[in-house]
Amino acid sequence: MSNTETGIIREEIWRGILKGLAKKPYEIISNADELCDPSIPMTDFLVNLKYIADNDLCDAKIFESLAGISGWGGARITTDGLDFLTPDGGLSAQLGVVTVRLDADTIKALICT
Repeated sequence: MSNTETGIIREEIWRGILKGLAKKPYEIISNADELCDPSIPMTDFLVNLKYIADNDLCDAKIFESLAGISGWGGARITTDGLDFLTPDGGLSAQLGVVTVRLDADTIKALICT
């Protein structure tokens, strides 16, 4: 059974972790209480941290054993993570803009079709 099937990966957890990391964007945070509600089980915290790390939204030192995730040694938000939290997409959105130029004949052909 995957983690998404068991409901462990939850937006309220991983988004909270990201927001916590964004408070200190240039620091490695190693205290889980700074990143999420202390009532969240450590296994849920670690799975959600790995989820956002696997999506390049943060850098995290995660220790895995054959039985699964066993611990962590801190995390830091990436620029992609900061841009993800920004409503306009941040610099990533601005750098990802593609300009398409069409000449008059192409526009006429598009209108005709």
